Amino acid sequence: MEIDLEGIAKLFSEQLGHEVTAADFVLMGTDEYGSLTDQYTADAPGFWLTEASAVNSYSNSCYFVDYLAESSMLKLGNKPDYFIGGEKLTGHLYFVVEGTHYYEFIIDMTVMSPAYTFDTCEEIEYNLIANVVPSESSWEIGKTSMTEVEELLGTANGTFYGVTAEGLVTKQYSVSEASDYGGGGFWMSPEDENHWAYAASYSGTGAFAVWYYNSELTWFAVPGFRQIGDQSFGTFYIANLWDGVKVKLNVTLNFVESIDDVALNGEEDLVLPPLNGMDYAETPVDLTACFKALGIVDEQDFIDNVIWKVRGTNGAFSPVADEYIDYDFGICFDKDGNATSEEADIAFFAAFFNKGISDCGQNCFRSLAIDDTQIYQTTLVASYNNRNYGFNITIADPELLGISAVESASERPVATYSLSGARIPAHERGMQILKTSDGRAFKVLKQ
Repeated sequence: MEIDLEGIAKLFSEQLGHEVTAADFVLMGTDEYGSLTDQYTADAPGFWLTEASAVNSYSNSCYFVDYLAESSMLKLGNKPDYFIGGEKLTGHLYFVVEGTHYYEFIIDMTVMSPAYTFDTCEEIEYNLIANVVPSESSWEIGKTSMTEVEELLGTANGTFYGVTAEGLVTKQYSVSEASDYGGGGFWMSPEDENHWAYAASYSGTGAFAVWYYNSELTWFAVPGFRQIGDQSFGTFYIANLWDGVKVKLNVTLNFVESIDDVALNGEEDLVLPPLNGMDYAETPVDLTACFKALGIVDEQDFIDNVIWKVRGTNGAFSPVADEYIDYDFGICFDKDGNATSEEADIAFFAAFFNKGISDCGQNCFRSLAIDDTQIYQTTLVASYNNRNYGFNITIADPELLGISAVESASERPVATYSLSGARIPAHERGMQILKTSDGRAFKVLKQ
């Protein structure tokens, strides 16, 4: 709700005989005894209010008013599930200047009702398979994007429901661990194959938990409770009561060793030198194939808008976070090729540098290994306009990747494959796997 701060300030100036600006305003409400108070109870300068417009705690109030001075706005909100729609309320708040003059504004509110109920919504079934990596130490074990479901729903602000063992739909959310983020979620019963939503709080034996917020499902599990190979099932709903649509989520949750959830539109293999020590190597790269796969025609467009993704410790690919970047060397990885922010775990660095930044003046990949006697591998994914291109990177001394001279006909290479497993002509350059007639396989660098 927009407010005319300049106009109110002008009124104060006329009354006080000197210039007053909105910066001089103190937002105040009245407590249950009718006394003015500036002891804010809402997030911004603002108050939780009772139906009688008295300032109170969240637990004893039903709606809030926040004052956003920078945008000349009042933000209104209500306690979840308090109103059913149709209620009318009147609120009283005040701008006070110098403790002597005040401007009262009265908020008349009518609480609207959604056009549909849960039972009258059109139902769309959606089968969701989510892969998560169980942990011995972390409660949060993965995230699943819900943008495709929200397109079916027609909103990113749907209400999340679970199903109890009695078959009743509930939104009595029981995951308090993530409640600071908004949204809602449930701990799920481990007692049978159909995991039902708990209506109570976490009991210490939940099979897993799910939280829906900000276009993602976030998955939780008791550390060490779920093992690789386990599987859980759950039924959930996300409803848009304003447009009359609900999506029924039939969820299969697989507990796996690692996750690769990026569908590639193309990929290539790169071998980069390690250059052990406080220095790095820059290897020029031809981006023609990458541009074609991503549909990019302008190099600057690629540099400005491509999003680089890396695999984290939970196995899922996600955009590179600042915490994973060393701006001298590149993205930090552990020995298994997962992006890491733990200094003790860093085994190598790798990153793309455009020719405006690189020392060699060309588009290149920068590489540095802590131990040049090891072979390190990871994948960097260039993402653009919902398309992805993977660079399968090996960082190693070329001598570690070579093979000795073939001495017998039985050991001569008879088939050549890329690192992704595709058979390719033997004369192609790059990192390849040679399979000999006796079944042996070697990784080699073809110059």
